[in-house]
Amino acid sequence: MSYPREDPVAFLESQGWAFKQQGQELVTMCPFCEKPDHLWINQESGVWKCHRCGESGNLYQLRKRLGLANGNGRFQTIGQALGAKSKRIPPERVEAMHAALLKDQEALDYCTKTRRWSVEMVKRFKLGLRVDGRGKWLAYPWWRRGECVGTKYRILPAYQDAFPQRFEREAGCESILFNVDALTQHEEILLASGESDALALLTLGFDNVVATTTGETSLPASAVDSLSKKIRVLIPFDNDATGQKGAREIGKRLGFDRTWLVTLPAGVKDVNDFLIQGGTREGFEAQLGGAVQFDVPTIVSVAQALDALEEVARLGAWDRIEDTTPWLSVNRLLGVWHPGDLNVFAAPYGTGKTTFLLNIAAHWAQRGFPVLFYCLEMPIRTLIAKVVRAHYQCPSTEEQDVEAVPMDVIERARQDLAEWPLYLGSDPRLEDREETFDLLRQAVRRYALRLVIFDNLGFLARSVEHRHEEIGLLSKAFKRFAMELEIPVVLVAQPRKLLPDHVMTAWDIKDSADIPADGDQVVLLHRECLASTSGAKAVQSAGTGSANYSPLTLVRLDKGRIRMTRDTVLYCEGAQHRFREIETDEAHGRSRC
Repeated sequence: MSYPREDPVAFLESQGWAFKQQGQELVTMCPFCEKPDHLWINQESGVWKCHRCGESGNLYQLRKRLGLANGNGRFQTIGQALGAKSKRIPPERVEAMHAALLKDQEALDYCTKTRRWSVEMVKRFKLGLRVDGRGKWLAYPWWRRGECVGTKYRILPAYQDAFPQRFEREAGCESILFNVDALTQHEEILLASGESDALALLTLGFDNVVATTTGETSLPASAVDSLSKKIRVLIPFDNDATGQKGAREIGKRLGFDRTWLVTLPAGVKDVNDFLIQGGTREGFEAQLGGAVQFDVPTIVSVAQALDALEEVARLGAWDRIEDTTPWLSVNRLLGVWHPGDLNVFAAPYGTGKTTFLLNIAAHWAQRGFPVLFYCLEMPIRTLIAKVVRAHYQCPSTEEQDVEAVPMDVIERARQDLAEWPLYLGSDPRLEDREETFDLLRQAVRRYALRLVIFDNLGFLARSVEHRHEEIGLLSKAFKRFAMELEIPVVLVAQPRKLLPDHVMTAWDIKDSADIPADGDQVVLLHRECLASTSGAKAVQSAGTGSANYSPLTLVRLDKGRIRMTRDTVLYCEGAQHRFREIETDEAHGRSRC
């Protein structure tokens, strides 16, 4: 099968290799003969060759030979699956906004007097000014090797009351760290919680500074790769519960062994506030000297457990989605999925469980919750086609393959969906248990996943003589994985042979009784077979155009550790690859697809 093409620049940055650009070629040291400036990598194709020792290949082969094959090429974002290209900001536009800022006294005063950033930093990063019908916006360009790959805008305080949304970002641009070039120059990094904090640290004289551009709890996958190779990452996030929780989340993704929490003085809101209140480089160095590593508790006291409960009560569970599925009736059935939950889904073949779970994955991603859908039964092109058809209610027909999505719909999806944090994986060769969970752990870490959907368990079992034992071990491993990574996991299981129209139970799940036993929830789907099971009648009715299965779909919570087992019904819009709530007349009829 084919894998998504990896960005050669992101690869080099993730490995911390210094390089320079010559036309379309990226030039760096050869890892085989260690000759500087002799390994050339094509920026478009990723094909590489050393002009001394003659070694050559593509990036996947390079990763494999160096022991770096960590799954980066095993997943696709929805944007990659759609073939979306990241936008670049034209240099003349950046220069025009920068010139506008230097000429506007109100905006310049905000930077140098309100925020206290040095004029040198304002000019170095070419901060700009955008003016529209809503007011004045400060522009933060995101630079990488002299190229502006994105911009964030902050509305100036004088205009904020009329427009409460303080921040916007240039749509269609790649997410990177602010001042990302510092990663190639330093082994100890200060990770600030935004552009303003980074500019404050740079003004204080610290050069080893980068900053998140997508929020305190979020890091681009390439940034995780790069930062996790640094000797030490110090995290001076906001001095409130949300900032401290975000710092811990990033510490978990980068590795607690290399991350240090920097606590700000009492009464100081954030790093920029430290500068505003007259803080000095020496004063901040004192705070760095008091940095501590994160605790990694597996056993806590009652008092510590109550503290954690209080944190949720005060902050809310920002990392948990309240409406688990797109359907109100199913949400009432399933409730909220908690970190550590293993949710088992099963249904007879052809019921639509993959479609059902893709609908849920898209629902999470559309709301900003990163989710991985890993499928061993379908290629990524089929998965993305189902997502696009369901979102736009674009039906496929009997004459049209599901993957034959109209070009105008694909282009629309590239504009609308490319930035959804939905990740797709598909590799039927995946068969080793350790490799599987290592791959999934890396995905959780790189993409800050809040949900993993794995379809399906049966494909991982390779043993013929000891299949039941192997499936049981895999089931328990998925439960341990959910608890270890502190996210809900959805696991698809297969039913054993069933009698026609038999509504399965949890004990009809194939291979092992451990599967329903390990699950915190067991959810079953069922659609009534409308086709005749009598040979003669089936032949007589063939070709009439009638569908074999009813669109009315039973959704049954067959097991719930803390919820009553109940049923609800959805309507399967098979051609559109989506489920929806049923209408009143449909609930009383037996209409066919």
